[in-house]
Amino acid sequence: MTGHRRAIAICTLAAILAALPALAAYERDFAPEGDDPRYDPHADGRRHDRPRLRAHRLGAGERIVVDGRLDDAPWRHAAAAHGFVQHEPERRAPASVPTVFKIAYDDDNLYLAAACWEDDMADVSRRLSRRDDIQNSDFISFYVDPYHDHLSGYNFRVTADGVQADHYLFEDTGRDPEWDAVWAAETTEDERGWYVELAIPLASMRFRSAGSDAWGLQFYRWMHGRGEDTGWATSDREQAGFVSRWGVLTGMQRARSPRRLEVTPYLAAGIEDLADPAETNEELQRYFNLGADLRYNLTSALTAQFTVQPDFGQVESDPALLNLSPFETFYAEKRPFFVEGARFFEHPDHRLFYSRRIGTGEPGRRIRAAAKLTGKLDQQTNLGVLGAYTDRTHPEQIHNPFVGGEQAAGYAVTRLVREFDEGKHRGGVMGTGVWREHGHPGARDAFSLGGDWESNLGDRDWRLEGSLAYTYLDPHDGEPDDRDPEHGTAAFVGFQRTSGTWRFGTRGGLEHDRFDPNDIGFLSANDEWVGTVWGQYRYDADGAEGPLKSSRTYLQARRSWLYGDQRRLDDTGREVWSYGEGHHQSTSFYAESWNQTHGYTELRLEAEHVLEGTSKYDTRRFDGERGPLITTAGRTSVEASVQTDWRRQVRHSAEAEYGWSPVGDWFWEASWFTRFDVGQHFGGRVSVEYRDRHDDAQWLLNESYDGGIGGVAYVFAALDQQTLDATIRASWLPGRNTSVELYLNPYLTAGEYRDPRYLARPDTRDLRPYDRGDGSDPARERDFTYAALNLNLVTRWEYSPGSTIYLVVTHGRESFDERGFHGDPAAFDDRLHPEMLFDQEPRTTVLFKIDHWFAL
Repeated sequence: MTGHRRAIAICTLAAILAALPALAAYERDFAPEGDDPRYDPHADGRRHDRPRLRAHRLGAGERIVVDGRLDDAPWRHAAAAHGFVQHEPERRAPASVPTVFKIAYDDDNLYLAAACWEDDMADVSRRLSRRDDIQNSDFISFYVDPYHDHLSGYNFRVTADGVQADHYLFEDTGRDPEWDAVWAAETTEDERGWYVELAIPLASMRFRSAGSDAWGLQFYRWMHGRGEDTGWATSDREQAGFVSRWGVLTGMQRARSPRRLEVTPYLAAGIEDLADPAETNEELQRYFNLGADLRYNLTSALTAQFTVQPDFGQVESDPALLNLSPFETFYAEKRPFFVEGARFFEHPDHRLFYSRRIGTGEPGRRIRAAAKLTGKLDQQTNLGVLGAYTDRTHPEQIHNPFVGGEQAAGYAVTRLVREFDEGKHRGGVMGTGVWREHGHPGARDAFSLGGDWESNLGDRDWRLEGSLAYTYLDPHDGEPDDRDPEHGTAAFVGFQRTSGTWRFGTRGGLEHDRFDPNDIGFLSANDEWVGTVWGQYRYDADGAEGPLKSSRTYLQARRSWLYGDQRRLDDTGREVWSYGEGHHQSTSFYAESWNQTHGYTELRLEAEHVLEGTSKYDTRRFDGERGPLITTAGRTSVEASVQTDWRRQVRHSAEAEYGWSPVGDWFWEASWFTRFDVGQHFGGRVSVEYRDRHDDAQWLLNESYDGGIGGVAYVFAALDQQTLDATIRASWLPGRNTSVELYLNPYLTAGEYRDPRYLARPDTRDLRPYDRGDGSDPARERDFTYAALNLNLVTRWEYSPGSTIYLVVTHGRESFDERGFHGDPAAFDDRLHPEMLFDQEPRTTVLFKIDHWFAL
């Protein structure tokens, strides 16, 4: 027994001795304070708003192994950045614990090492999460601006458990979380703190390869449990800007960005059970798809990306929704090829490019190939070019790359932005084009052109901005819907104060009644002049004094008018209705107060009052012709929401809103959101929303009617509608590279119409009882129920950097019913009940997908 104890003691002593050199390296080379030349006073964030750090260039034979142990020889010679101060909660107060970091580079990589010192490691918050979705964890956040243009840069984050995230920064304060690079990071820890090393390939960043000595540099350390964010370079809260306030990294003149081809081929296979109510024993559909994504650095600052026969089977389903408005529903883009780098194709005022137009919208529509070019032509010029080719095939063949299609369409987008005076001023131009194959309904070509500018004055305290846009629609000659080409224009101008305790601004613009970017862009409604004025008061406490940590009070007034005039004539040439340009459309007033306590509880109060106005869209179209104006009732709404401390393992938020109008309209809705973490590996989110509304005049239908306006009855009815919408998300992460995620979205709504009335006079709210004369009730027969259930279960394993295996199960059900569908109206069940979710046969897909990243 004594021998065993002696052996255990010897092994323990050997382990301690083996660890001592590493611990000594941490303490000697990354000490919180140092008096040797490596601790340059200019790299002390306490002394300088914009500190400077010199990067260490690895010499011959020097090597850094990314293992989280800060014992590599080059770190002994590298300069240390130190002197962190609080960014939050008390700006510029001393950090509760110190942080030290160093930077080095060689021909291939940029290296960073950081020591996050701690008094008690129990204070470190940690939770595993998917890459790019850091939750409830301490992490370091490293920023570089390789062009040193004070506008753009890259952000790399690593948690204490080694979970990674990366972002691209643009236009000083913009952030693109969908930007991804393949880079390495490892962490270690002991009783004194935790330590991180990372290696970022120079090929993954854009910068000038020749003679670029200075880069922008920033470093934050977020301590979640404390709610403390410490920074190396820290500016005042009242100052505008982010990238423009960073420190400086010097010694980078020998950095080179190598050209590299990155290839990610994929293979996907699966089975699908199509939801076909007419078939009870339909065969399972099998599909097989293969394709590839490619990325190549054309220059050190310009990257080309290609995708061939892309597959987005692992992408989450859109949320369910029943839209009763006259406007199209906007859905967020989720496909990785279009999400990454999307900011290169954004016009500041007009959505000239809406990527969901490409490869969606019709059964069997697919993307055969797409390419984009993004980056910088020089230090001050940003470029984005995108092209895509789609066709249409049978829905069962959409995943077969060897089956051809028809109704081909091509899409192109280009945006160029030029910056001046360290990004204080900029000007941009943008163009889009859509070309469609002749010979099918709706075939037309469409083009748009936009220009925009922005000028920041003073120390970025004031901003003057404006834009112009033009669209041109060209229906193909000889097509069934052949019409003359249409031209439309739009313009906006604004002026605002962007920093300080008091901020305010004004904005005005117009959209021509034929301005239409919707072939490749998105616009809900055109034909308007609009003017807005707003003001905001901002309060941020220094320290823990007073009841509030932060507060924002915002006021806004908005008024709009119809831009153009319009009239309609009947077959005899007699005027049916008309209105002139500049007709009042809407006037609204909005107020909001957001408040946060020192315990991070948030309270938001909102109120809005809308005056009586006019709508040109609520009457819809009849036989392709726009309907007359209808007067809209004024309304008032109030809303309150509260959110508990978001740092906790269980967080709640609740929201309630109530609105009413003088004509009897009302609505109320309540929602509850809970986010929870169970240990380090499991977490979830649950949200539930219930809405009940009574609309005195919801559009019902348009049909021929002798007593209507121009022989048309524009029929409205009272609507009582209840909606229940829930979203459940859960994730289990066995390790930082493996995850199982569940998304479940049940949606139920039911509506009952009554009291049908038609619009008797244009540009009024003169609604009179509508009687077809045949004893039918057009309102009652339109009573409806709608239910949808979407489920995604995704197992994801990143088996090597940039390479992933997916196993995906998607399950979707959808059911819509109307009283008029039944021979016996009494057979229609208008209750809002869960059984609606299971009335129809589901559409189920099981997908296996593997992709593999490699570089040449």
